[in-house]
Amino acid sequence: MINIKYNQKSACYIVEFSGLGDRIVTGKFDTGAVATIITTRKLGLTDRQLDLLKKHFDRTVERPKSFHSATNGEMKGYLVKARDVMLYKTCLKDFYYYLVLDNNLNKALLGDDFISCCTFNHRPQGDIVITTIDTASYSAFYKGDNAKCFDISEIL
Repeated sequence: MINIKYNQKSACYIVEFSGLGDRIVTGKFDTGAVATIITTRKLGLTDRQLDLLKKHFDRTVERPKSFHSATNGEMKGYLVKARDVMLYKTCLKDFYYYLVLDNNLNKALLGDDFISCCTFNHRPQGDIVITTIDTASYSAFYKGDNAKCFDISEIL
């Protein structure tokens, strides 16, 4: 079971990941986000590392996917696959997210690509408790895109 805490001050659900670099990444459990996105700033990447990633992606044929926020802001991200990511104390063998190359934007959203593969319980303004994750369904969601996935640890 994974207990996603409700933060009354910010009126949102907070998730914590580790295994995405040197720090614990906090973000929002966001059913309004179609995909999981994490910015380079949220990962704690330096401007130098951001430049390396930009140069790498400029040389690839893959184009970033566009996402629009509720305020009509646009973000573009590259599909990344990370291994052995911890969502609290649960290890996700394969974890997919869109990396947004922006060190000014401090954002991480656990989106419907992941949430739709979970069974969870919830009470109004209470915690969300994920009881099961259908990892086969989650992996199948990105199966055709695996060739397009990047591993940023191999780039940096």
